[in-house]
Amino acid sequence: PVSLKRRTALVILPPTLYSSAYTMKTSKPYALEYREGRMTRPDIRFIETGPEAPAVVISLQGQHFGPEAAGMVDWFDTILWALDRLRSGDWDTSSPETVSEIDTAITHLVHRLEPRLEGLTAALIRAHYAAGGSHGQLATAMDVSRSTAQSRAVRLPEEPSIWETWARGESTT
Repeated sequence: PVSLKRRTALVILPPTLYSSAYTMKTSKPYALEYREGRMTRPDIRFIETGPEAPAVVISLQGQHFGPEAAGMVDWFDTILWALDRLRSGDWDTSSPETVSEIDTAITHLVHRLEPRLEGLTAALIRAHYAAGGSHGQLATAMDVSRSTAQSRAVRLPEEPSIWETWARGESTT
């Protein structure tokens, strides 16, 4: 299906490009900067580029994404786009275009994002234990009971899945 989503922009830039892109497009920036101890998460800015045209700019510190970043940005954008279309009532009409747009959202969420998120979660759980984390700490991170966290960790396959391998950057699938 042809993707017609373009009401919200999601821009992910390396730090070297971030400042110039930000100054060129900004009218009202709203920034979220996450810092927890020695860990720094990406700087996220919500920018109004005009009426009905918000943009999200994420400044990445790492260089570990390669050419797949463009596809991931499009799939992440699908989350915001689909929520907007559902909440606005734009998909309340029956038409081939509506079905095509909904099918695009489903494809991006179920076929593209879901397996990658599952692989990332598995990789993070393994990394948690490899770093010396406990079942209790994992439970807190997952916002579940200790027994549920332990059960999810035990259910991980012995060998990493293709998507867990992908999350670690060992595959470009």
